[in-house]
Amino acid sequence: MVFQARIEIARQRGILLIDDLISLPYCMEESMGYEQAKDRIMKLLADLKPGVTQWTVHPSWHTLELETLTSCAREREIEYRLLLDEDISSLLKSEGIRRVSWKDIRDAQRKFL
Repeated sequence: MVFQARIEIARQRGILLIDDLISLPYCMEESMGYEQAKDRIMKLLADLKPGVTQWTVHPSWHTLELETLTSCAREREIEYRLLLDEDISSLLKSEGIRRVSWKDIRDAQRKFL
């Protein structure tokens, strides 16, 4: 209840909040390869509702250094490749999905203040 009240106060003050959050699992099952991850994220993107949705990714090149930092290096490279995928870019465009940064959200908030 307190959380909902704070959300309402934020909205009244023009503070933009995310409406939804999507992501792939941080560590995927071994059986999930690039194409399966792509299919899953494309479905999530195609099913977005109007509003601000945060797509959480941890993209990186797969390197030996990355392997020392995380046991999910393969997933980080998959997410990197997904961000560059032409089919995903086409889907974003055809669905009218705009990519924005936290800076864009901050700047939009300032218009309300």
